[in-house]
Amino acid sequence: MSQTRPPVPALENLRWFKATASSESGACVEVAKVPHEWVALRDSKENGGPVVTVATGAFEMFIAGVQSGRF
Repeated sequence: MSQTRPPVPALENLRWFKATASSESGACVEVAKVPHEWVALRDSKENGGPVVTVATGAFEMFIAGVQSGRF
């Protein structure tokens, strides 16, 4: 299975969010939807830092695994 990563311009002007249970310490993971079935992740302490992108389906499977206690 081959998937093409989103182009860098697609990562600009994203609407980032984090869990409502997050503390104000800044030690959180922020998530944003990227066009064309991708999810972007970043460290909330480094807004201009690196961004990791994963396919939406893979991210959904990861979240389901966390919620079910697999991780």
